[in-house]
Amino acid sequence: MRKNFWLLLSAAMVVITTSCSKDDTEWSGKHEKGSIEAIMEELDSNVATVGVDDETRFGVSEETLAGGSWAFFWEPGDAMGVYTDGGEYNVKYVNTKTENASSATFAPESATVTGTPTYAYFPYNVDAGEDPTAVKSSIPSANTINEALTTIPGMHRRGQLKANTDGVATFSFKQPFALVRFQLDAAGTKLEGQRVKSIKVAAKRAYIFSVPICGNVTINLEDASYTSSNTSNIMTFEFEGYPTLETALTFATNMLPKIKKYDRFYFTVEATGYTATFNVSSSIALAANSGHTYSLPMKNYSNLKVKTNDIEYIEPEDPTDPEDPEVPTDPVDPEEPETPTEPTVTTGTFTAATYNVDGLPDISYIFSSINPDGPGSSGTTSISQKIASQGWDFIGFSEDFEYDTQLKSALSSTYTFGTWRGTVTSSNLSSRADTDGLQFATKNASCSFLSESWTQFENEYGGALKGANTCIEKGIRHYPVQLADGVVVDVIITHMNTYSSSGTNHINAQHAQLTEIAEYINETMAANNRPVIFMGDTNCRYTRHDFATYFWGKLSSDMTYNDPWVDYQWAGVYPTYPSNSLMVSDATGTSDSDIICSTTQNGEVVDKVIYFNKASNAVQLKANSYLRDYDNFQGLADHMPIVVNFTWTKTE
Repeated sequence: MRKNFWLLLSAAMVVITTSCSKDDTEWSGKHEKGSIEAIMEELDSNVATVGVDDETRFGVSEETLAGGSWAFFWEPGDAMGVYTDGGEYNVKYVNTKTENASSATFAPESATVTGTPTYAYFPYNVDAGEDPTAVKSSIPSANTINEALTTIPGMHRRGQLKANTDGVATFSFKQPFALVRFQLDAAGTKLEGQRVKSIKVAAKRAYIFSVPICGNVTINLEDASYTSSNTSNIMTFEFEGYPTLETALTFATNMLPKIKKYDRFYFTVEATGYTATFNVSSSIALAANSGHTYSLPMKNYSNLKVKTNDIEYIEPEDPTDPEDPEVPTDPVDPEEPETPTEPTVTTGTFTAATYNVDGLPDISYIFSSINPDGPGSSGTTSISQKIASQGWDFIGFSEDFEYDTQLKSALSSTYTFGTWRGTVTSSNLSSRADTDGLQFATKNASCSFLSESWTQFENEYGGALKGANTCIEKGIRHYPVQLADGVVVDVIITHMNTYSSSGTNHINAQHAQLTEIAEYINETMAANNRPVIFMGDTNCRYTRHDFATYFWGKLSSDMTYNDPWVDYQWAGVYPTYPSNSLMVSDATGTSDSDIICSTTQNGEVVDKVIYFNKASNAVQLKANSYLRDYDNFQGLADHMPIVVNFTWTKTE
């Protein structure tokens, strides 16, 4: 399936939200009962009618090039999925027309349809599923742009039933996501005249926080709403044929309409002689069923950075007649093989800790206080002093809200901290606070984090009186930590949805978040080829959450996982799910069904450190110990820090 477009670059960064055209070509054949008359709807913003060359699928006429308008067409061979009121689901319908047109007739490819078409979507996906309110698809993160530059990755259309006359259902189709095209202008830069291999586009908010623009999507055909999972803020585009960078190179894609005004796009342009990076601010928010054009004159950006590389492009040669085969000669004795070089192996150790510091302020709500038993200012200062004496190499914190200054008081001279996103107030019990409560620190003498990114959970449950999960922006943070030259570990920290025994909504949200994390770990390890450590307050227990289905079962098959608590306290045997909770010996407020363990170490807590390896990775991790540090930190917060010592091994 192709999507074609012709565009014109402007001289400065602009955003255009314009519309599509309609074609006068009509279906001349007989409409069969059960067939569909499908109409391409215009984009919502700035409606305009333009002429279009019949050979283009996605383009504008010469008269409207300056406006950069959009046009869409059905193409011969296009296929959609259809659901009927007779219970038939995801029936493949194919365009019966032999030319491009904005209105076309679709008929079942092979099935006999007895019901009336009720829902439709485009393009057809054999794995869409049986439920029209949960049609499965995706906006991919890795894409290939064809040599004609006509590909539009992630194209989606949802059909709305408008009429049903004489057995012919009329549907109008709109985009549930945002259409974005980038017009790259390399004139006046070192990249001008070079051939482009790939372009990576990343989206961030406030220069730090990831904005999801692609991923798996589940579309509700009843109301065009959608949910997303396994999202990413990065899309990559590989270009067939290595097109030349001149004054205009245009490519387009669908994106999740999550971009807000002033969010930034970060570009990495990899060409034959140079790689360029730059970033731009979006002057508009993306919207569903709208087209957005970003003109990118690279020379105008002060943040443009260019470095040389050694990518080589070789023009394909014309085929020649085969030469006559050579006359074989007598074989010669093989040379003695060279003795293989022994691999170089280096090792080192480090200590990681995760700690919920109970940093909510003691604020009043109605007739009660939120955190009257928290450590407060003086207790958090004591926490800081205790950590300083332990010498952990890096720490992931949660609930770092009100007392961030006190938390850093004994550590700021020896540790580097990530972003503190602020505290909460009583008003946030009715409106979401722009904070996640997460924090990260690396010990300057032993390691450093190279970057920081944040992803908010797509799934959540619980307002002010049900765990307060939706009062803040819970999610994960990602820190690549450099431990030695060439040794980097991806560290992912979290504070997940709370648990409640009163219903399934909390557990469903936790299971969904476990899957989001597993899919993020898959993507991270596939992209970086290095170990991952996941740690934080998960609010989950192996005895009451289905890790096998929602976490371990979602991991890549070539990945191994280890929980040091399981390895060192339970000989590698994970607790049975579902079963009674295994509580630490100092636990309070337990139920009659809980099992109180003999020590503070062999009981299960919700704070976890889990690590992941692939055999193919040059760097491998191995945990040497597990410690719930009750002796040093009892009474300082309602959680104890979990501390794990690791050995890393690098084989070259």
